[in-house]
Amino acid sequence: MLRSAMKFTAVALLAAGLMACDDKPDTTPTPPPPDSKPTVAANPSGIAPETQVVKGSQPQATWPANGVDVSLLAGKVGFHLPTGFSDQTEQSGIANTKQSRTQLFLDSQTRQLAVTSEVTPPPGEALDTSDAAFAGISKGLLTGLGNQYQDIKTTSEQTLTLHGQRFRRMDTEQSVRGQPVLASTLFTVIDKKVVTLQVVTPVKNSEAHSALVKTITDSLTVKG
Repeated sequence: MLRSAMKFTAVALLAAGLMACDDKPDTTPTPPPPDSKPTVAANPSGIAPETQVVKGSQPQATWPANGVDVSLLAGKVGFHLPTGFSDQTEQSGIANTKQSRTQLFLDSQTRQLAVTSEVTPPPGEALDTSDAAFAGISKGLLTGLGNQYQDIKTTSEQTLTLHGQRFRRMDTEQSVRGQPVLASTLFTVIDKKVVTLQVVTPVKNSEAHSALVKTITDSLTVKG
């Protein structure tokens, strides 16, 4: 299960190209593309991922006035992102499949990313919300992050219950292109799918990071 869990997390790259190393915000809400085409799935086992982030066309600079309501699992899970975020999934060139669905949202002013994924395990592989399953997914996620980032360090990890659903939260610090970033990852298993939410923020905006994570958890809904 541990090897497969590295694939299930599906958001291990996230901010490879999250932000340029300067302090100026982008004038468009698309993140700088990575130098190569890294996979969205954490994939050190060599299994071909279903989803890749590829270079996309430049989007129009539009931001929903009231933020973005994000939906996963056909509306079974949802949360709200504040004003400033826009959906960059299509512009980022993410290729979703029946087995793996990723959404990417960007606030170009705070240089924050919010990424979600829904990944179906391969046939015969079952995961749940037990401590053992969570530990396996956490290990796979860290392995994937270690392949994409430098100086990765876990700062906290805890299990919490939101609307009757068990989640695991992992907070890490790492660097990308020499710039330190914070990442908070929230994941669970629903309807036999691994559902992952991750927020990535420059370390210098730590207060904005905490505020965004709180906005997501406070607005999170899970339908039975």
